[in-house]
Amino acid sequence: MAEIKEIDLSMNHLSCLPPEIGELATLEKMNLEGNKLTTLPNSIGKLGELYDLNLKSIELIKLPPQIGDLYMINNLDLSHNMLTELPWEMGQLPCIKVLNVRHNPLILPPQPIVKKGTTAILQWLRVNEYEMTKARNLGKNKVDPGGRRGA
Repeated sequence: MAEIKEIDLSMNHLSCLPPEIGELATLEKMNLEGNKLTTLPNSIGKLGELYDLNLKSIELIKLPPQIGDLYMINNLDLSHNMLTELPWEMGQLPCIKVLNVRHNPLILPPQPIVKKGTTAILQWLRVNEYEMTKARNLGKNKVDPGGRRGA
């Protein structure tokens, strides 16, 4: 198979992305802006060379935890979607410089954290992962709306 470095599938009215997308191991840039992809396949996490991913305005409601496997990701645009929470796994992304989550009804992380930008969002995800997982297992939310950890 040819080594594909960049793919632009923007504005194609796509409603699903095939799981085979994960087989594009050399992919570095992918633009999916303006489609109708409410979810992404778990195989997205296999794109180990991907550093630029544009998911702007695709009607996304949930991200797979495997998004946290995109260790080379530097720029991730999730703006103008319907995300209410980000996967905890995103807190472990080592190379991310720009995480755009504007115009999403995010609850987790809380809006005061989101307004502070990429570094604050990633730090909040790392710090609160254990507490929130524990709280969910107990059926309680132990993080107040201001983004501070609860007792």
